[in-house]
Amino acid sequence: ESREYPTVYYLSSDDRVFATEWLQEHDISDYDSFFIIHPGGKGKKRWGARNFSTLIDRIAGVSGARMLVAGGPAEREVIAEMRSMARTAFDTIEGVTVGQMAALIDRCDLFVSGDTGPMHVAVALGRPVVAVFLSSNHRVYGPRTRNSRVVTAENGEVLPDDVVTAVWDLLSIGPEEEA
Repeated sequence: ESREYPTVYYLSSDDRVFATEWLQEHDISDYDSFFIIHPGGKGKKRWGARNFSTLIDRIAGVSGARMLVAGGPAEREVIAEMRSMARTAFDTIEGVTVGQMAALIDRCDLFVSGDTGPMHVAVALGRPVVAVFLSSNHRVYGPRTRNSRVVTAENGEVLPDDVVTAVWDLLSIGPEEEA
């Protein structure tokens, strides 16, 4: 008999207050849809600024959601590259604690990332997740929920189209709606 032990992340009330205030400061109301993109990952796990900026441009217009890009000091350079490449403006979540980041993730409509710690937090919070797996074993480390999609590099490469397809599938938006 196989048992499942779901991962759960418990948010503190202070972190929930932080998220509410942060979103208000960035003019995001309780009724606004927003996606969080986390371009992190070490070495071969990193999907790259060009891919993430292309993804943001492709999904922002169709979904109507605000785009937020999250990262720490390790992602500063890739986020700067994304900002220079993307046609879509985005806010950046940085300089926050893990708990504060989790509280913001808990409020998002979609989380897209590679194989990163924040991706696992998003899964534990039950958020819709699209995970890009380039080198690590998605069968071991990938999300296994109905509310997630894994895009793998079976042929050695993951194209933005592959991730866009996973986003539309997860959100039940047809590609015919894409401009």
